[in-house]
Amino acid sequence: MNEPNSAPSTPFRRTLERVHNAARDESTELHDEFHTARQHFVLGADLMQRRLDLDLTQAKLAEASGIDQADISKIERGLANSTLATLTILARQLGCAIRLVPAGDPWTAQVASETEKGGQVGEPVAHFEIHGSEDLRSFYADLFDWDVDADNPMHYGVVNTHGEGGISGGIAEDDESWVTVYVQVEDLQAALDKAEKLGGKTVQPPMDVPGGPSLAIFTDPSGNRMGLVKGM
Repeated sequence: MNEPNSAPSTPFRRTLERVHNAARDESTELHDEFHTARQHFVLGADLMQRRLDLDLTQAKLAEASGIDQADISKIERGLANSTLATLTILARQLGCAIRLVPAGDPWTAQVASETEKGGQVGEPVAHFEIHGSEDLRSFYADLFDWDVDADNPMHYGVVNTHGEGGISGGIAEDDESWVTVYVQVEDLQAALDKAEKLGGKTVQPPMDVPGGPSLAIFTDPSGNRMGLVKGM
């Protein structure tokens, strides 16, 4: 969002400011209670406005983020005390970033969009992948209480961690043992070209996974394998 002195003067914000001033004049205790409650309403309203600007329904946002639609509804109405991890996931899906501002600022909790702030939002890590022997599926399922479903033609272990704020993952049978993460990008080839200019090397050019996203893999200057994904 814009800084407070340049924030859009919507009816919602004007109403909040009037109530805020009344609470401040009434008592310190009432002012503090209002200040806490207002943060939830402002953040929820900003998230909802950003979603509407992108022509997204709550159902579409829930599907893309993995966050339950009922929880998104509560957040937008200022009725949820959400974790930072949950808000970060929503913000990334909306092309935004969570921004912290000084406590004295009247709009303490805000979401800063890339276009409004003129800054850049980094590419999110969307998926992790573990390669190795077949028994790794049961090893990690038992170790972390993950659900690992390999009932598919490729025998790829799709991991559901059931952890709030985490990313999805997979366990693949491979003669080599290695672990990587996949970063979500808009253009796989452009990302590979940039990686090579910075000293990386392409390992797997862009490829389409049947019934899934498009992937690519490169190594960084130290030899670590990193994945790229589009359409996840």
